[in-house]
Amino acid sequence: MDIEPPDAEPIGLEPAELTQINTEQPDPGDGLSSDTHQEAPAGDSYNFPFCYKVSMASPSIDWGNELLELEQTMLKRRSTREYSGAVLTLNELKAVLDFTYQPYNYVEQGLERNPDYFDVSLLETFMAVSGVQGLDEGCYYYAPVAQELRQIRFKNFRRELHVLCLGQDLGRDAGAVIFHTADLSKAVQRYGDRAYRYLHLDAGHLGQRLNLAAIRLGLGVSGIGGFFDDTVNEVLGIPVDEAVIYITTLGRPK
Repeated sequence: MDIEPPDAEPIGLEPAELTQINTEQPDPGDGLSSDTHQEAPAGDSYNFPFCYKVSMASPSIDWGNELLELEQTMLKRRSTREYSGAVLTLNELKAVLDFTYQPYNYVEQGLERNPDYFDVSLLETFMAVSGVQGLDEGCYYYAPVAQELRQIRFKNFRRELHVLCLGQDLGRDAGAVIFHTADLSKAVQRYGDRAYRYLHLDAGHLGQRLNLAAIRLGLGVSGIGGFFDDTVNEVLGIPVDEAVIYITTLGRPK
């Protein structure tokens, strides 16, 4: 069955206006070698001064003595093919985000403070919440430096998530859908035309951290590589030059 993006039907409220905090533009480059890495930004990229904010600070996931549980989780790592639609807890979501975006919290367990990203500061994280106990339905921006979710849209987007994921039920039945996006013009200005490849490497790295944390907590998780790009921007209420790179769904496995 052919699935078309719902262009004719408006989705929810008008998008919140994005206010840039980091406006400094780096010098153009012709591309850097794969062992060149950038420091994390001093602050989060987007600020929504009047939005609802939720702290996502969390205790660290315990990976066991000598990281034995991490090794076992890697062996069990799978992509979930079907969700039940049951809700996630806020603490579960906090723990997944903590492992993915706060690596320095895991140094004492033997993990690296600075994982081997190319330049993860180019990626932004947005989330559509459909079923998380303690969180209102809607779309959020995740601010990793402040460790908080900032709500930017207010409604249930299950129908739209089903469509933008090319009709896959994973998008509809997930408790939360996480989007990694990037400003392509900024990335190309900094690293040249190959920047698009580097963005996918870093987004995949973040996706695997999300996957490992979810599996450790007994949750379902699956990456989505096929989607309607313009519909993602419409649902999230983000500018068209903020391109979606990768999607990860989280939910209760069926």
